[in-house]
Amino acid sequence: VALASADAAKGKFRNFLLKALDNFVLDDLRRQACSNRRPAGGSVSLEDLANPDEAGAVNPNGNTFDRDWALSVLTTTEERTREFYQTKQAMGTWGAFRDGFLVPLRTAEERPTDAELAVRHGFASARQASNAITTAKRQFGKQLRAVVSKYVGDELEVDNEIRELIAILS
Repeated sequence: VALASADAAKGKFRNFLLKALDNFVLDDLRRQACSNRRPAGGSVSLEDLANPDEAGAVNPNGNTFDRDWALSVLTTTEERTREFYQTKQAMGTWGAFRDGFLVPLRTAEERPTDAELAVRHGFASARQASNAITTAKRQFGKQLRAVVSKYVGDELEVDNEIRELIAILS
């Protein structure tokens, strides 16, 4: 098929072959780089933080130092996420996320309904409040990855550290 696209009017056959070889090598390099960006153990869902039992995470040691470290990472991540939404002047989104995700996660309090969160944080509907929480979860995940990446030397280890964080907090 590639040979059928060779056109003598466009240049020499040798140049066509060189370009085809270049494209093949570039495609192969891109394919290899893509697999390097995938973490070895797969991604960790932010939902696993809310449901550690479903993630299969356990903390057999109950190490106080590890728990203090994990709480410190979460606190830093929360602060960075709050600052992000403060800068964006979207504190309603932050409030809905805090009250609808973080507070129940930390305290095991019952989560308010999306309708309650909408009224509390100035959204027009429960759906908008739910969407705001989903958006803030993504931002929180980005911030969490940024915080954890300061503690590990290799980007591939970030997901492993987040799994460890889940295990420690479960």
